Amino acid sequence: MLTIKCLDDWFAFRIESVELSTEAKAYIVGVLSKKTEVIEKSLVLEYACARSTSDFVRLQKIGDSVLFVSIIHPEFIKQELDLTYTIAKLSYYGCHRILDRKWPVYEELADGLPTIIDDVRNSLFSTCVL
Repeated sequence: MLTIKCLDDWFAFRIESVELSTEAKAYIVGVLSKKTEVIEKSLVLEYACARSTSDFVRLQKIGDSVLFVSIIHPEFIKQELDLTYTIAKLSYYGCHRILDRKWPVYEELADGLPTIIDDVRNSLFSTCVL
C-alpha cells in the first residue's frame, strides 16, 4: 500500500513516469507544491524589465508562474498560449545564462516546456489506481 504523507510526495509519485531528469522533476514538484506567486501583470512587460536588468529572481518567477498556471489552470492562458510559453522559455533560458549554464535544469525546462507541461498535466490528472 502506498502512503503519501504530503503534497510533495503525491506530485512526485504522479510525475514519476514523465521523461525528465531527476532534478527537473524535483524542481517541478517544488513549483507545484509551494505557494507559487502567479503574475497578474503583463508577462511581456515583466519579462522586458527582468531581462533588461538580468534579474534572476524575476525571470525565475515568470517561468515558474507560467509553469504552475499551465499545469494547474491552463484555461487562464489558452488565448495567448504561444506567447506565454515563449516568454516562459526565454525566462528559463535567462536563468540558465545568469547561472553561467552550470545548472542544466533551466535549459531542460526551456527546451521542452510545452511537452513537459502536457506530460506533467496528463500524469497528474489521469485516472490513477493506488
